[in-house]
Amino acid sequence: MPRPRVLIADDHRTVVDGLQQLLSGRFDVVGAVDDGRLVADAVATLNPDVILMDISMPGLTGLEATRRLKQFRPGCRVIVLTVYADASLAVEALNSGACGYVLKSSGDELLTAIEVVLDGGTYVARDLREETEALIKASTDPLRVELTAQEQEVLRLLVQGRRAAEIAGTLSMTASDVDAIKSRIMQRLNVHSTADLVRYAIEHRIVT
Repeated sequence: MPRPRVLIADDHRTVVDGLQQLLSGRFDVVGAVDDGRLVADAVATLNPDVILMDISMPGLTGLEATRRLKQFRPGCRVIVLTVYADASLAVEALNSGACGYVLKSSGDELLTAIEVVLDGGTYVARDLREETEALIKASTDPLRVELTAQEQEVLRLLVQGRRAAEIAGTLSMTASDVDAIKSRIMQRLNVHSTADLVRYAIEHRIVT
């Protein structure tokens, strides 16, 4: 059975060398890039199973590289590997499409994180997990999510069963504007379909 393939995105040579040594027993390190702008091409060429992504890189930050990567490879698995023990950054990384957030000082934990992510799970560093979960919960608490007047009106019409084109005509905007607003609301409420959004809005009485 082939070993999982790992791509490293980090501009520190000593870190790359250390990761290659750490991973060599269980994974195949298929390449390393030192610039965020090179990640997408490397993924397309090398087809890794997991990408270990530093946050601070020249050209493009790791979080922005992750966002761009997820646009054309939504199924790719990214673990942000960083020195920043910051729960808010962990939340931002997950919102950007990463499947994991691990500190560079935790070698054994990184091995566990890779296995969890390969199995379809999400992994956050143990020291940050509780605070990260609290921040995610707070951001999706309907009592704490504030919608603009325009967002509320779009959501109200969606709850009424209106389609994007109908809503656009009612609110004097384009259908693409309506879709963008709907997507923004869905992201903030952490729901993944229009049906889930409508159900969530009704259950939590977000609109009247």
